Amino acid sequence: MFFKSKLPDIKIPEEGIYQFITNNPKGIPDDKVCYVDGITNEYYTFGKFK
Repeated sequence: MFFKSKLPDIKIPEEGIYQFITNNPKGIPDDKVCYVDGITNEYYTFGKFK
């Protein structure tokens, strides 16, 4: 049995996951922190992540 949502379909980007995650449409600086490990306090910046 299949079900169809009453909500409109979502758009799935036609790009790879890496390109989707690392594209920066808002121009966030590469030295800005994007992830902090709460246990070790290790952090990643946008630039390090790329």
